Amino acid sequence: YRDVEPIKLEIAPTEGTEESRRELIVCNIDSGDSIALTEYYARKRTVQPEHVVQIQVPTTEEVQMSVYEADIERPIREAIAKLEHRIDFIVLTKGIPFRVNDSFGYSVDSLLVGMKKSGEMMPANMPPGGEYLRNHANPYFNSEEPFNSSKFGIYLVTRLDGYTVEDAKRMVERSIKAKAERGPFVFDLAHNRTDNPDQSESSGWHQNRMMDAAADLENRGFDVVIEDAGVIRQMDERGNTRDIYLAPKERLMGYVTWGSNDAAFDLDRYRSIQFLSGAIAETYVSTSARTLIPTDEGQSLVGDLIEQGVTGVKGYVSEPWTIALARVDVLFDRYTRGSNLAESFYAASQLIRWKDVVFGDPLCRPFASGQAPARARNSARSSQAEAPVEQSDNQENSDVPAEEGGRLPSAEDLV
Repeated sequence: YRDVEPIKLEIAPTEGTEESRRELIVCNIDSGDSIALTEYYARKRTVQPEHVVQIQVPTTEEVQMSVYEADIERPIREAIAKLEHRIDFIVLTKGIPFRVNDSFGYSVDSLLVGMKKSGEMMPANMPPGGEYLRNHANPYFNSEEPFNSSKFGIYLVTRLDGYTVEDAKRMVERSIKAKAERGPFVFDLAHNRTDNPDQSESSGWHQNRMMDAAADLENRGFDVVIEDAGVIRQMDERGNTRDIYLAPKERLMGYVTWGSNDAAFDLDRYRSIQFLSGAIAETYVSTSARTLIPTDEGQSLVGDLIEQGVTGVKGYVSEPWTIALARVDVLFDRYTRGSNLAESFYAASQLIRWKDVVFGDPLCRPFASGQAPARARNSARSSQAEAPVEQSDNQENSDVPAEEGGRLPSAEDLV
């Protein structure tokens, strides 16, 4: 337990807005990045000063459970109890640890989601299942209604973070500038992830959910690109062909990929993908949020996508097994029907108190009307359509700096 001596933050008095009064921002006063982001976000979203809680914790990516409980969860609980308004969304900022215990540990963010829940948690190094599973069930999973923490008994936690504080600020800016776009929404299938498609939570099953999401969006008038696994190929100097990792040249509104789990993965092409303001993404990669320090080693990182312009993305701080992956058919359905970013990601996620991290401004809501903004250009396109298309008004913005469960999972369900 650490008794924090509050510092003065540059946050102007305000009555807030109907939406911002539902938020609590968490600021680590030992982190200059956290302080800067707290002040920036509070200004951009008109957050009341009393809706900011100051904590004092190491700026490391990882902390022990005792530190999490005493110096992160406890002051957040106390701050919420003192507020007049109901808190639905908790916003963490860069400089706050995101993993508990070790490299196979839990997500700080996900623990906060379920901090009002009880029951013994699953060991972090074991696949979710058995008697523990009910203690990790997300009560908001697959919901179609606006979130209410009093009804569902959890909070929706998102994080403003990235490789740099400027990356995190740009996420906020893109959230505010976001508007409804008809696409493109890109679903990058992998030919090496087609196993057991009829077996719930298998790789093939999740790949089928990608196709379900694509079909639903297309039927509702959105522009969709589906990579038919293995259709893009290249011949090398020896006459052998290999798959080419999909990297559309146009800016995307939605993106799902197996990342480095795709046999065709190419880091340079992954890092070439760009996004429209308001775009969201999911990568089926088990340690995609293991660090927010740039690296070329190990599995692909969501930090790259944040740097490249995505507005919201889900990652995992350690192996979550496939049951934790976002149901992308739910994710894109909710987002394009008017749910905000936080509601969409959590409605698509089965587990809490686990390994998940949602990056982005929870209030981002470009599809308030729940409709595609214009008639689609054509039907779903193959991944061979990589030529640029007409620019959206959202593509270049001078204000944005350049730059149900079922089968229980097993060890076979490593992402």
